[in-house]
Amino acid sequence: MNIVLFTFSGTGNTWWTVQSFKDLAKKKDIQVEILSIENILDETPLFFTDIYDRADIIGLAYPIYGSSWPHIVRDFTFQLLQHISHHHCSSSDTPKILVLTSMMLFSGDGALVPRRYFKRNGFQVKWAINIPLCSNISIPIFRANPYPIEKIEKNKQKALVKLEQLLDTIIKERPWLEHQYNLPYRFVAWLQRMTEPLLFHLVHFSVDPLRCTLCKQCVRFCPTHNITYNKEIDRIIFKDNCTFCMRCYNLCPVYAIKAGKKTSLPPKYKRLEPIMKDFSYTELHKE
Repeated sequence: MNIVLFTFSGTGNTWWTVQSFKDLAKKKDIQVEILSIENILDETPLFFTDIYDRADIIGLAYPIYGSSWPHIVRDFTFQLLQHISHHHCSSSDTPKILVLTSMMLFSGDGALVPRRYFKRNGFQVKWAINIPLCSNISIPIFRANPYPIEKIEKNKQKALVKLEQLLDTIIKERPWLEHQYNLPYRFVAWLQRMTEPLLFHLVHFSVDPLRCTLCKQCVRFCPTHNITYNKEIDRIIFKDNCTFCMRCYNLCPVYAIKAGKKTSLPPKYKRLEPIMKDFSYTELHKE
């Protein structure tokens, strides 16, 4: 069995999830190929149809944002469907769809969000589950400090058990659509999605020029190229295409990223340490 997982990870939680899934799958003779969305945005249609032809399961993996998905994942999904839908019409063997998400406290039906788009194009989302790990958000408007290492390790052990269960359902070809029939969860998730635009309206990121050392890590690793360096004024500039991944905020070595009008400094607003050993942002991002 061959699974291809298109992955977006803001600060490492989803990356740890898919790497763990791959390691567990290998023990069951299931091949998992992980492709970072950031590294394939410029690929040709042939790239996508080749994956369609060789994959038994095509997967999306992403972090949950308020029971929704990052817009970089949404846009990529539309691109993926555009390339493979025509190919799908002439093929009798259709890959099944897997959605695997990482989350903080609550997701509702966040893993089911892509389902209607795949269904509209003739694809079946057969597995969609959420993996609770930890927070990467600690800002004045929404303070949720990262968990201590002991709790993170406990969550990781629980996640491994859940990923094992997922693999068992895949092998037995049994569907698993988490919270599909949980109406209270789905209602709360709907409310979260309705208020999500408010979060983007309230929280704007910028740089404190007095703290910034112009290391340009935020520019280098921004997945949507939302952050640029303006030579004329010698400053870092944020545009309006933020996907709210929190990467720049957690990466900044001198805590110069401002949320709203405040520079959120430790120890009051702690940062997320990478939860996967040897994790590097260069694994996610095209240089």
